[in-house]
Amino acid sequence: MSISIRTGQTSATFLRNIALCATLVLSASAACNSQAADLSRRDQRFLLQAGQAGLFEMAASKLALDQSGNDDVKRFAQMMITDHTAVARDLQALADSKGAQLPTEPSRAQQSLLRQLQNSQRNRFDRAYVEKVAVSAHRDAVKLFTDAARNARDADVKAFAAKNLPALQGHLDKGRELRTTVRNSNPAGWLGDHPQKPAAPPAPVSPASPAAPASVVPGK
Repeated sequence: MSISIRTGQTSATFLRNIALCATLVLSASAACNSQAADLSRRDQRFLLQAGQAGLFEMAASKLALDQSGNDDVKRFAQMMITDHTAVARDLQALADSKGAQLPTEPSRAQQSLLRQLQNSQRNRFDRAYVEKVAVSAHRDAVKLFTDAARNARDADVKAFAAKNLPALQGHLDKGRELRTTVRNSNPAGWLGDHPQKPAAPPAPVSPASPAAPASVVPGK
C-alpha cells in the first residue's frame, strides 16, 4: 500500500526525487570546488589579497568621512568608497565564476591599522590616513595587481587585474598629491619625519674677542 503525497507521487517516487535533487546539489558543489581547484595558488592568493585590500580601503575611508575635518581628505575618501565598491562587485563576479570564496574582513594587520586610525587623535588622523591608506595601501595594491596582470595563469584573473590597474595607479598618484597637501597644511609632526631638534644656544663669547658685542665688554 503506497503512501499518498500531496503531489500525488508514491513515497518511493518522492524519495527518489529527493535523492536526485541531493545528487544535483552535490554535483554542483563539486563543480564549484573543482573550478576553485583549477585556479593556481598564485591566482587564489591574488583574489584573497585583492578582496582584503578593498575591504580595508573602504573601511578606512568610511572612518575618514566620519573623523576628518579636511575637505580634501573627505573627497578622496568618498572617491575610494565609490571606486572600490565597483571593483568589489567585479571581483565578486569573478570569484563566483571560478567557484572561489572571497574574504569577509581585512587581514589581521589591516584590522590593526584600522584600530590605530579609529583611535587617532583628530589632529593626527588625516596624516595617518593619507600615509597608511592613500599612499602605502595603494602602493601595495598597485604591486599586487601588476604582478597578477603579468603572471596570473587564469586568463580571466589576468584580465581583471589589467583592467583595474590603471585606476589603482591613479589612486596612488592622487594619494601622493593629497599627502603633500596635508603635509603642507600642518608640517609639524608628520608621520615618518624625525622631529626637528631645537636649535642649540649660541656658544659663549669671550669679552676679549673682537666679535664680542658691547653688552659683554666692560667699559663699552
